[in-house]
Amino acid sequence: MAIVKANAYGHGLAEVVHALAGMVAMFGVANVREAEAVRAAAGTGPGIFILGPALPFERSEIVAGGFVPAVSSLREAAAYSALGQGRRVPVHLAIDTGMGRMGIAEEEAGEMVREIMRLPDLEIGGIATHLPVADEDENYTREQLGRFEAVVAAIRSVGVDAPVIPWAQQRRDLPVSTPGRDAGAGGIDALRLLAAAGVTRRSFGRR
Repeated sequence: MAIVKANAYGHGLAEVVHALAGMVAMFGVANVREAEAVRAAAGTGPGIFILGPALPFERSEIVAGGFVPAVSSLREAAAYSALGQGRRVPVHLAIDTGMGRMGIAEEEAGEMVREIMRLPDLEIGGIATHLPVADEDENYTREQLGRFEAVVAAIRSVGVDAPVIPWAQQRRDLPVSTPGRDAGAGGIDALRLLAAAGVTRRSFGRR
């Protein structure tokens, strides 16, 4: 997953999305408006994941647009379930392992996910946590990953078999391996992919 929020970190969202076409399976953005911009640039191919919490009135737009929201509570999950009306609604479980701004609390994850699984029309497509200082504080990130591993085990025990996707600004710089990690999400790394392909700001017509 390539995180392209904040206008792809100032590099131009549409330009970066076009350049990464075929290189990533999913794009991550901060909100619905950014998700719509990615859809306009990328078409219907790659998935589009919304990292930030959605306002209640935005949830119907997310479902109608086929975007994938992060779910941080049973109430959020129930709201998306109610919007399904017989069609599949993919969501990612956001686990709070230290960010403090959003996510299901570690100690509540197992039981809450059990309740979420009882809701109709929801499909849990990923289990995620945010590693905000992966490129700055190795010890803290090790602790986060250890807690995340325990939460993932609890979620797996209630029957969820979804990819594990930690979010970090520099995914390849994670100081330790993430047990059971199936994918990763990075913002700065998306720009490294472009650099490796010989794409620069000048390629986008920028100075």
